[in-house]
Amino acid sequence: GINAEYGNGRISSPSITVRSKQVDLVPGEGAVISAVVKGNPPPSVTWYKILDKFLHSLTKVGEGVNLRVYDEGVYFGEAVNCMTRRVKSPKVAVSEIEDTEAV
Repeated sequence: GINAEYGNGRISSPSITVRSKQVDLVPGEGAVISAVVKGNPPPSVTWYKILDKFLHSLTKVGEGVNLRVYDEGVYFGEAVNCMTRRVKSPKVAVSEIEDTEAV
């Protein structure tokens, strides 16, 4: 049978969206990329950084709904559950903000 924690028992494919497609990176503090993830059972989320868009080169950088990063780049999340369908989030660009304090 289906576990009671899955509500009314309807299993659904995962979905993932990001809260913002542009995130500011604060030097020394990093940046947090946040996603909204849906699916039943709850999907697991893996995050990747795109190293080279032409060679389709990626590196795994973390797991979970929120990801803290410390370097600029383009990232995306991938959600999967028992439906075995992997879905990707929109890409998120992380860029360092300029220091506006007078030195």
